[in-house]
Amino acid sequence: MAGDSCKPVHKMRALIFLGFLAMALEVNAQQGFTNSLVLYARVNTGAAARDIRYPDDAYDRIWRLFITPTVWSDINSSQPIQTSPGDAFQVPAAVMATAVTPANDTSLTFFFGADTGVVYYVYMHFAEFNALSQTENRKFDVFVNGTLGVSGFKPEYLLSTHIRLSVTSAVGTELTYNFTLTSTSDSSFPPIINAIEIYSVLPLQ
Repeated sequence: MAGDSCKPVHKMRALIFLGFLAMALEVNAQQGFTNSLVLYARVNTGAAARDIRYPDDAYDRIWRLFITPTVWSDINSSQPIQTSPGDAFQVPAAVMATAVTPANDTSLTFFFGADTGVVYYVYMHFAEFNALSQTENRKFDVFVNGTLGVSGFKPEYLLSTHIRLSVTSAVGTELTYNFTLTSTSDSSFPPIINAIEIYSVLPLQ
């Protein structure tokens, strides 16, 4: 059957991705690093009809459908989103083709609950859908619990771009992390976000 003939390729791509992870862990061990990353959440924002995975994602990662809050608006692109050579994230085009933006505001906020004493890496993925003129821009700051994390970020037109932030709470402290994307005073358009990944750091020893 045609479906069966695809299974070896599917498994091979998954094994290749796992091989990269194994090599990364081996290099970390050789260099004295004793931590690994564990997936906490991986979500696809915007008007996606389903979870995204293989064959849209060659590595069979699952990008969960994120239900859009009423204070956000779904947007999408009919044009393919490109990935720069050497892009370590390789977010699927199907994921990057949808995004959210504030419905009636200049800020987007999402949050997650953190375990005590755990380090988290938060990866945000973006692509600009509009061909902005020279007098227009979409620029925003990223705050974590009110503290500036990234200043004046501008997504690239039809190109996957990314932000990485790390956060941690003191041992014995339970915390909720609020991430707020806020338009700068000179921005022509509100912020957008296409997808979010969150990993926790797991000690290997």
